[in-house]
Amino acid sequence: MELENYKTHILLLAQKWRLQMLTPEELQELHNWYRSLEDTDLEAPLEMSVDRVEKLLHRLFSNNDRLKADDDSACPPYPL
Repeated sequence: MELENYKTHILLLAQKWRLQMLTPEELQELHNWYRSLEDTDLEAPLEMSVDRVEKLLHRLFSNNDRLKADDDSACPPYPL
């Protein structure tokens, strides 16, 4: 999968996660993506976990490795 398609795919999975509409396979894929960036498991889509996912999505779309998940200046490319 090419990088831009991958980014869009992850964003769509995150949006579906936020609405709790993922299939078990999609949820596992999103968990794998999240786990590759964070050293914890993806939690239920509550305010704090949604904020963390949004910040990671911002990193994915900005290609800026210097941003950290807890950097308050990070924002998502699109709101979840």
